[in-house]
Amino acid sequence: MVTGFAFYGLSPVDPAPSVEAASALASTLSLREGEISQYVRSSPDDQGESLHLVDADWDVVASDPKSPNIRFSAVSSDGQTELVGGFDDGSNVGFSLVDLSVSRADALPDQDVINVFRIIDAAFTPAYGFAFTTDRPEQVMSYANMNGATLFAGNEDPFSFTDDLSEWSGGKDTFKRSRLRMVYPYNLLNQSHLAISIDGQPLGDWIQGRDDRGRLVEWSSRAAIWIVPAEALVQVNRHLGEAGLLISWRPNRSTGQPRKLP
Repeated sequence: MVTGFAFYGLSPVDPAPSVEAASALASTLSLREGEISQYVRSSPDDQGESLHLVDADWDVVASDPKSPNIRFSAVSSDGQTELVGGFDDGSNVGFSLVDLSVSRADALPDQDVINVFRIIDAAFTPAYGFAFTTDRPEQVMSYANMNGATLFAGNEDPFSFTDDLSEWSGGKDTFKRSRLRMVYPYNLLNQSHLAISIDGQPLGDWIQGRDDRGRLVEWSSRAAIWIVPAEALVQVNRHLGEAGLLISWRPNRSTGQPRKLP
């Protein structure tokens, strides 16, 4: 099983915090640092590209990082758990993004997911993020980059979120304050999200009003994680989607359960 993470609206960072965050992720998941590559600008190649992904030694990158834009991996001593991820300030994909996938026999425990959120929040202060489960790590990158994959059969437009990104399409960035992409098993919300009005009350109060809406884990004045039970995802998405609070929601196309990526 793969637990995938995506975070958007990152604050600018220097190269060093990116490498430190990668090392912290490996450590919190009890993994050994593996491969690491940096996006480095150089002379244009035959296709006119000047941004290149260059493999490097982890210790060398840690001592003299050249770019905050990296891709990396880490693995457990028994080879049963692998972390693959990347940080991008927008230079590569056109919008700032953290994508991470953790592959293991079962889903990550809540505390491990919370620890990952804490590390990314401390390093990049993203405006928004979420975590979900799927089958293969490459599917996490596809979903994070909005390449056409969906998680909610019939009720999700795979491209609407790109239209909201100012970095990519000149959108209004409502994901930073007044709407969510969809509702996932784990959702990183800022204070503006928690103040969104739903059924005449702030979203934070609405979540805590009933057990079947999940629970909030707060650790700072800036952010909290909304953890939603798997059995509640369909109804919660429908309720918020029909209220106009989900960017990618498309009504009346399916009543099925959320599915894993194909």
